[in-house]
Amino acid sequence: ASWSYAWLCFDAAIVVGRLYLSFRFDDGKNVPVGGRAATFALMFVLFVTMGLWCAVSVVVGPPGLVLLSVITVLAVFAGVSTRWAAFPRLTIITIVMMALPMCVAICIRAGGGISISAVQFGVVALMLAAQTMQNHQSLMRMILAEHHNAGLARIDPLTGLGNRFSLFEALDRLCASEVADGAHVALLYLDLDGFKGFNDARGHDAGDELL
Repeated sequence: ASWSYAWLCFDAAIVVGRLYLSFRFDDGKNVPVGGRAATFALMFVLFVTMGLWCAVSVVVGPPGLVLLSVITVLAVFAGVSTRWAAFPRLTIITIVMMALPMCVAICIRAGGGISISAVQFGVVALMLAAQTMQNHQSLMRMILAEHHNAGLARIDPLTGLGNRFSLFEALDRLCASEVADGAHVALLYLDLDGFKGFNDARGHDAGDELL
């Protein structure tokens, strides 16, 4: 049918745009350089459109197309609940906007009323939405743990100031940026006179408190 070809072309255009943005802005570095919002916006439009047309396929299509449509939507649910864990609200909105048309379409296909299949489909969507929140919490715990460990590696536990590793990182950044541009860099060195004598006379605990 003509509408199916139109749907196919529309989806293909969005997928091509999404892949272009992914490869265009993914330079292999740890820090994203942009284009993520446009990528997610295109994928959101793609999934919502796909959900609507899958619902249409359930209403008017043959049994084979109905089965294919249901599997497709459930596959999208499983994918976004894991890969979009950093954006739980967007993921839940996507699942809801794809699940509602499908539930209505299943009810219409069943001849009216509340079909048990539609209820089951809605329950699966809710379960995957809950899984999205769990994945998000796990991801946040992992990120916070990595951030904490990175801080421990660069901060002196006694004073809370940067340690030798942090100093070397700062010097490397200065040498790579300002010195390369011809700017001057000054290093201020502070020495605490008489600290060894104080430490020996008062003890290490007193020396730590003084520091």
